[in-house]
Amino acid sequence: MGVDFVALFENKDKEQDVMLRDRDLIVVPAQEQTVKLTGQVVNPGLYIYKPGMTLKHYLDEAGGYNWNVRKSKVRIIKSKTGEWMKRAMIPLSRSAIRFLSRKSRSVIGG
Repeated sequence: MGVDFVALFENKDKEQDVMLRDRDLIVVPAQEQTVKLTGQVVNPGLYIYKPGMTLKHYLDEAGGYNWNVRKSKVRIIKSKTGEWMKRAMIPLSRSAIRFLSRKSRSVIGG
């Protein structure tokens, strides 16, 4: 049986409130945290988040920039707030998403 704990605790969904019995087991699988690179990289996709890593690390994992990237237009987008920030070589947080712009100045995103 599956229970949506977000619905139960945050949304107070009583349908998710099940009776537990002696020896019942609750298993919460680990959620892998990722950084998403999309746009003008060789291999766009999700990459496993590693604390302290910079954009360069994730770009290396993605095979680097495509030939037509406009590096001055690279932005970090915070997934929780949607805030756009200029490119920096500081460590990325778990909530960062990268959008890499083409030379045509359009933003490519997922």
